[in-house]
Amino acid sequence: MVVSLGLPQENAVVDDTCPFSVKLGGTPAYYSRESSVAYESLRCSRCEYQLYLVAQVYAPVTTDRTLYIFGCNSTECMDTAGSWRALRYEGLNEEEKEVEEEKAAPCDANNTTWGDDDSDDDWGDDGNTTWGAQPAVDLEALLQVRDDAMTTKTTAPVAAKPKVEITEEITTLAPHFAPVLLQVDDEPMESGGEKFAHEEKLLSAYFAEEEKENAQEVAWLKNLLKFTTDVVAAGQTQGEAAESYERTPLREKLFLKFKKRIKRAPTQCLRYNYGGEPLWPYPPPKLEIPKCKCGQERVFELQLVPTTNYFLQVEKYAASDSAHVTKQGGMDWQTVVVWSCPDSCALSHEEFVYAQPANND
Repeated sequence: MVVSLGLPQENAVVDDTCPFSVKLGGTPAYYSRESSVAYESLRCSRCEYQLYLVAQVYAPVTTDRTLYIFGCNSTECMDTAGSWRALRYEGLNEEEKEVEEEKAAPCDANNTTWGDDDSDDDWGDDGNTTWGAQPAVDLEALLQVRDDAMTTKTTAPVAAKPKVEITEEITTLAPHFAPVLLQVDDEPMESGGEKFAHEEKLLSAYFAEEEKENAQEVAWLKNLLKFTTDVVAAGQTQGEAAESYERTPLREKLFLKFKKRIKRAPTQCLRYNYGGEPLWPYPPPKLEIPKCKCGQERVFELQLVPTTNYFLQVEKYAASDSAHVTKQGGMDWQTVVVWSCPDSCALSHEEFVYAQPANND
């Protein structure tokens, strides 16, 4: 099964009122505010501070459907149950649509359908990017847009909205990251080292600046994205490499596999593989995934990878938020994994989310 990736999109206008978008940060756009959990009410069970929207993922299965992943922007709360929440909401039925049409202007769904190769159904089709295309990502421009958004405390301008099913525009004073639009594309079959050389250079420059305050975390991510490391060492035959790999401890095997897949598209923040298996950087604890209230076993759906934290600038938001006192800095994790109800049932809109801590010794 092909894995779909969420890649930060340069110079993109982010509509924070549209539930059909795939983005990092910003504020949640629900199909109906009346039937959804209020953003301001989502609080960490440990520090009781507002949870941040980390990702919103439009992921239709049999109908319009969007996942919202929230987390506490504090390293100290990462191991606490209730410091992460994953909510799932479906689109409105015909009667509900008629009511909502009277309340608000429509938003641009952009025909965002996972894995649809029809040229008429393009992800983020604003005339510049289409499904299946992999334009070079100008991280320099992207980071500048994000910095500007954080400095001015405003989000990007709202785009035109030709499709209905969205309620009134959401305005909130709740803390939130600046939004970053994600372009969705299939995972490349091979490493994108040459293709992403420019992005790697920009990332290295960005890490050099961040390293002054977060040396350990930056060192781990730099190692993850390093292009010169491979399983086959210089002078080894394939047979010797295979034998050496077999002797490699499980922890290192998982990290090598994780690193190899991330290298295929080093700017990836989201990995979507409905019904597949998570890509673990290190062995996870024994997890008991609770069944949905309808009795169905939840299935793996998606995961976020640590590059996300750098695009959201979690440390700068933690430092600038005087109302949220955190001694150890912003959120820090290796991967955030979500399992969901295969029937997307109406008995529960809460799904199971697990954040693997950064210090997973």
